[in-house]
Formats: sequence, structure tokens, C-alpha cells
Amino acid sequence: MTPDPASPPEASISLLDENWSINPYAMYQDGYAAVYGLDTALSAEVTDGVTAGSRLFYYFVDARLPSVGDSSNFSVIPFVDFKPFTLQLGYARFDDGNALNKPEWMRDHLLHTVSDQTISYGFPGAEILFGQIRYALDAFWMHYSYVDYDYDFAASRGDGTVEHEVQFGYAFTKSFDVNLRLFDVSYDNVDNKDYQKVEALVRFKF
Repeated sequence: MTPDPASPPEASISLLDENWSINPYAMYQDGYAAVYGLDTALSAEVTDGVTAGSRLFYYFVDARLPSVGDSSNFSVIPFVDFKPFTLQLGYARFDDGNALNKPEWMRDHLLHTVSDQTISYGFPGAEILFGQIRYALDAFWMHYSYVDYDYDFAASRGDGTVEHEVQFGYAFTKSFDVNLRLFDVSYDNVDNKDYQKVEALVRFKF
């Protein structure tokens, strides 16, 4: 997957004392696709120390390729923040059929819980349920993420996946931190595709 060639032209607007934000954007590549999207976020303090809200992401793809259809794709992610915990749940939907759900240069931003090199992001007819609980206190943090994909059958990937991720991180100083990631993916109705991964990251900033 190639990275974004450039940041999309965007206009950010904050309303209601920054509790409500709206971020429209547009991207275009001649002969390939145009994308028009809107990211919104709404939050409010429910009680002392507890904040709740929701994020909504939507974009429309105007495909410019022969025999490829347009698509409308969205996700909604309600969340509650009660320090030191943050809980978020979500639902995402991609168009079915021969539609261009995700141009190659577009970032995977409809899901905010988990990602891996072989995720089933943007598959035709994909419906996705996901959630994450995160704990962060001082220099230590950890989270558990769950994603359940259901999509149109593909011979190489079946018709669904279930993904689990556990991460731990610790910042020894502002310049030195470590991160451990455990990842498990199981596929529905296809053999020899399940996999597990362990990743470790050590960073030192000069």
C-alpha cells in the first residue's frame, strides 16, 4: 500500500467551544479517483473526570477507472474517557460490488483501534465491529483491541476475520520508550491463513 502522495486540502472548523469539530476534505487524481469526505467529532464532560462523545467519518469515492463503481463508506465511533481508562466502540461499513472503496493513497482512517499489514480494510461489502479499552497512567500504557470483519466472500480470505491485539508501552524518559505488541488474526471459511505476531519496538530520540 503506497502512502498518501500529499496531505489533502482540508478546512477544519471548531464549534461549541471546541467540543464539536468538522473537518471536510477533498482529494483528486486524474484518471483514478476523487474523494470527498467529512470527519466530525463531538464530546462533552458528563461528570467530573468523565468525558463522552463520538466520532463520525464519511467519504465518497468518485471512481475514474473503467468498469469500477463509486462508493460511500463510513464509520461511527462512540467513546468514553474515565481516567486512567478510555473505552471506544465502533461500526464501519464499506460498499459492496465492484466499487472502489479505498484508493491506494488514502489512509486507513475509518478504524481507530487496530491495524496490520494484511487487514481486510475496504473489502467489498465489509461490515466491521470493533472496540478498544486503554489504560494509561504516568509513563505506562496498555490496550486491548478487538475487530470483527464480515465481508463478501473472497477465495484468498474467506468471508471474515477476527483480530485481537494487545499492546504495552513504557516511557523511561522523554527520549527513550519501549513498546510490545501481540497480534492474532483468524479467518473464516479459508484454510492456512490464520497468523500470530509478536513485535517489539525500542526508540531513542536524539
